[in-house]
Amino acid sequence: MSARDPYELWIKAAELGFRRHSSNYYYLIRKYTRRAGYSVTPKQRYFNGGWSSGRAEKFRTWEEVLDYLENGALYRVSREEVLAQLLAEDKYTRMAFSSEIRHLQRQLGVIL
Repeated sequence: MSARDPYELWIKAAELGFRRHSSNYYYLIRKYTRRAGYSVTPKQRYFNGGWSSGRAEKFRTWEEVLDYLENGALYRVSREEVLAQLLAEDKYTRMAFSSEIRHLQRQLGVIL
């Protein structure tokens, strides 16, 4: 069994369709390890199990990623939803995104 990459964060942005013909829309956020920056790739999972991916958008800072998800993306994702997903991840992903979690907690005034 292969482990998930701790530098990847999957955020469910929307549930589309109706009953058995539904699909889900996700954003895959990758944190670069060899250089500073992030990429955001839209992904859609169809009712038959197939996947499709959009073009990856590349960003230099975490704030640019958050602005894109809130304002520029097809399905908007709030900062609160990003923080909730980060806190729900396993400990390795939380460690990899620790500075981003602290940044969001300061912005939103969340104390843990």
